[in-house]
Parts: sequence; structure tokens; C-alpha cells
Amino acid sequence: VAAATAATAATAGDGDGASFYAHWQERLGSLVDALPLLSVALPGTHDTLTYDLSERVADNANNLPAWLAATLHELAPQHVVGAFIREQATTQALDVTAQLDAGVRFLDLRAVYSGGPALGDAYDWYGLHMLETNAKLTTYVRAVGAWARAHPRELVVAA
Repeated sequence: VAAATAATAATAGDGDGASFYAHWQERLGSLVDALPLLSVALPGTHDTLTYDLSERVADNANNLPAWLAATLHELAPQHVVGAFIREQATTQALDVTAQLDAGVRFLDLRAVYSGGPALGDAYDWYGLHMLETNAKLTTYVRAVGAWARAHPRELVVAA
């Protein structure tokens, strides 16, 4: 811990640590390179994509009975039911790129195959936390991929 603290202080450079957090694995590489992944603590976010939840309850949301999920997805007034659920379900305020820039390296990506956030949208994969995300899951995965290409010495784990 003392070595990591000294390395952090020596490499942060900009005073606020913002650039350090985006590259912390690269900068601490000599301290962790030889360790197995299971021995490295990775900062993570719970329900990573909840910053962008729609107001549409996902099909098969949270193992609800099929009839109830379908009713909530297709018939419930989304601006009432969905808005209330979104208030309770949002656990992140930063988008996925900002989370990675802040040092997060474990992403809790929950997905569901569901009709999209607008009534009548085609089925596809969306992020999930009772509600589906506004964008398809591939949008967020592409953002993570772009970030990873720009930070090739950083390891990101998604589950």
C-alpha cells in the first residue's frame, strides 16, 4: 500500500489526479504486472449503464412473471411507472467513458433482449436495471472499445 501511495503521488502530476486515474494501471504497472488478475483490486461500478435508463420496463425485467413484464413493457404509462422506477434504479451519474476516465476498471453490464425504449421498436440487446437503456448495448460496448484502444495498457473487465 505504501509503495502504491508513493507511486500515485509521484505520477499524478497534475494535482487533481485526473490524468492519473485514466492511466493508473499503466503507471502502476511495475507494482502489479507480476500479480495474477485475482490478486489485483479493480475499482468498479454497480449497474454501470444506469446513467442512461429509459422509462420503458424491459421485457422479462428482473425475472418478473412474463405476463407482468409484458404488461409493464407495452401498456403501462411509461412517464409514470418508468419515471418512478428510473429514480430508484439509477446508480451512476457518469457515462461509461467518464467512469473509465475516473479509474473504473470493472463494468457491471447487465443486458436484456427486449423491444426498444419506444413502443414498437425492434427487439435487440439493451442495458438493463428493470428498465432498458435508451441506446442498444452495442453503443456502450463500442464506447468501451474506443476507450480501450486509446488506453492500450489498461485492463477493463466487464461482466
